[in-house]
Amino acid sequence: MRSNIHNVARYFSYSRFSYSFFVNSTKHFGYYPIKRKVTEACARILMQDKVAEHLRLPRGSKVLDVGCGEGIPGVYLAKRYGYHIRGITITPFEVQATRSLIQKQNMEHSMSVQLMDYHHLKLPAKTFDGVFTMESLVHSYDPSLALHEFHRVLKKNGKIALFEYSLALDRELSERERAMVDLAARRAAMPSLKVFRHGHLVRLVRSAGFKRVRSGDITAHMIPSVRHYKRIGMLVYPLVRVLGLRRAFPNLTAIMEFFPLLQRGAIRYTIITARK
Repeated sequence: MRSNIHNVARYFSYSRFSYSFFVNSTKHFGYYPIKRKVTEACARILMQDKVAEHLRLPRGSKVLDVGCGEGIPGVYLAKRYGYHIRGITITPFEVQATRSLIQKQNMEHSMSVQLMDYHHLKLPAKTFDGVFTMESLVHSYDPSLALHEFHRVLKKNGKIALFEYSLALDRELSERERAMVDLAARRAAMPSLKVFRHGHLVRLVRSAGFKRVRSGDITAHMIPSVRHYKRIGMLVYPLVRVLGLRRAFPNLTAIMEFFPLLQRGAIRYTIITARK
């Protein structure tokens, strides 16, 4: 739907400064190992390593980076693991930022980027060895359609790795928590946030024709990343709340309001893998 595409592009354009300032334009949370201290910047790289760990593809594999953001994970995976990455995004400034990063890192031979809607991939069938998302499928207006497209462009035995959120049923949330979820879903252009109830994305992946579907909950490893941003947010969020500005700061609001939900398992961070 064009309206959703416009909303997603508008959200990322609106949030461009905050992503640049706080996370160096890397648009995903970090992975913190148990009993090992790492910085948030290192944790974000470790989360990118998890993509390769779960795809388990050899060097030279063709991989589709769905919702590539400004190209940071894609360039890293191309350089570190020897993948040939095709990044796609519906946000024009992200295409330009990714191209600039590719040129800066001299990775033109290993990564390219296109402006493209992942619900309607203008790509030939059976092209890729792997497809991955990093917190981008949650922005889908029709995840089933998107998953069928991922299945179509994968080669036989190709793999997917989906790094996405899942949410408890409404009856497990308070009225206030449901209101905060609604706000985040609208303002951060995440219509599938309320679709991805615990276990539902696994069912959608199976329905799209994938086999050997596996799901892992790594919430405990990403909560320290959320805690890191929560500490920063505490400096300004009380004022945002008092002034009634939550709608204007959806990322900050989500960090502050969703942290207790993560702690009790009402929101989870999952990795789903499967084969064609």
